[in-house]
Amino acid sequence: MSKYVYPAVFTQEGNTGYTISFPDLEHIYTAAEDLESGMDEAQDALALMLYQYEIDGTHFKKPSRIQDISTDENQFVTLVSADTLIYRKMFAKKAVKKTLTIPGWLDELAKSENINFSQVLQDGLIERLDLNGSTGSRTHPGTIHESALTHPYRYKKNLHHPDIDEKPEEVIEQSKI
Repeated sequence: MSKYVYPAVFTQEGNTGYTISFPDLEHIYTAAEDLESGMDEAQDALALMLYQYEIDGTHFKKPSRIQDISTDENQFVTLVSADTLIYRKMFAKKAVKKTLTIPGWLDELAKSENINFSQVLQDGLIERLDLNGSTGSRTHPGTIHESALTHPYRYKKNLHHPDIDEKPEEVIEQSKI
């Protein structure tokens, strides 16, 4: 999971400053001079710590209901969202080698068109896992019929070339048979 929402307690310090804590998560604190930067700091602190928890395999509590958190006179509770995928992309830049198998004719055709196999795989995985955030949720699009992948006659020679005006959606639709 990469998207989370946790309640945060904002404590007013002086006229404009705030300290921010998360009652459900130990060791996550931040501070800011005003409310707007406090929200930004809270999102950043929450996402960074939850990302570290994910990497370490640390179990963390589910968020409490906002109504169940008591506050003092100089405090209020609000929900803060965090997306750890942003931090994963930022910090996990290490490339991982993968071995794959494709039909020989497809390999020859792709090489003749100077296709970057790594980039195509990355783009396909990003689309398949819906990591572009277009729908706000992870989806699993329909599968391509096996015959579309094993019969070269189903593809035009230049259909997958990145300089072609055709959109990727058209390529996908043409390959669904």
